[in-house]
Amino acid sequence: MEKAYQLAKENKLLSGKHHFNIKYSLAEYFIRRAAEEGSELKIITNMFAYDCLVPVRPDTEADGGIYQKDISGYREDAEELIRTGNMYLWKDEQGRNVTA
Repeated sequence: MEKAYQLAKENKLLSGKHHFNIKYSLAEYFIRRAAEEGSELKIITNMFAYDCLVPVRPDTEADGGIYQKDISGYREDAEELIRTGNMYLWKDEQGRNVTA
């Protein structure tokens, strides 16, 4: 936990500008360590992060795969979602859109 904290600190990820989905125990550790150094971190929403220490290969292959679009493809998708009224945003406690 200390190594993870130090890596986050060294890479300036504990400035309050970044959000993480990490195990609750690690989040609590980060909060305690930051407090020892006079900083304040907090848990905004715990979406649960799980370990999978022994991955299990599925019996069947899933259809599809990961791909990346170009900017015009993303724009077309976004415009379609907005046009059809299917765009939903998650706002943080300051009212900023943080995910779609």
